[in-house]
Amino acid sequence: MNCYNHGDQVAVSQCRDCNKGLCDYCAHFYQIPLCISCNQLHIDYEKKKIKKEFFWTLVLGTITAATMFFLLITSEMPPDKTINDVYLRTLITFFVFAPIVPGWYALNSFGSNFKGFFLIFSLPGLFVFYALKVLVSIPVGLIALPIRFVRNAKRLKDLNAIPLEYS
Repeated sequence: MNCYNHGDQVAVSQCRDCNKGLCDYCAHFYQIPLCISCNQLHIDYEKKKIKKEFFWTLVLGTITAATMFFLLITSEMPPDKTINDVYLRTLITFFVFAPIVPGWYALNSFGSNFKGFFLIFSLPGLFVFYALKVLVSIPVGLIALPIRFVRNAKRLKDLNAIPLEYS
């Protein structure tokens, strides 16, 4: 079998995903033997996952903050309250609810070992499990949000630097 990219070279390995033949140069181009098209699929999938986390973090924080802002603006404000109090409460609401998503992902990295305990109670047990997970996601997310944000931004930068063609 010859290399998929270099037809005159003998294949020494195969792409891990699609089994295309790879010569010595192509087999060692990435850390694991992957052809360019399969590596592109892996990169696209990982970028999509990271962007999805960014998106839902922003959406959840923005929707809850906008709702809080609307409720505060439309309610009767006491005379000692100012518009700055409304902005501050809106900002606090954003930073309370935005960390739920990174907190959820951080809790998922520990595994779902506790779900089995709540499954004993069937549907109400699952509701309790997910309600508790959301509540725990807030404090965990306060720590995880900056860490995951920096890590994901760095990973996106690294993914964009990966060469997608043989030189």
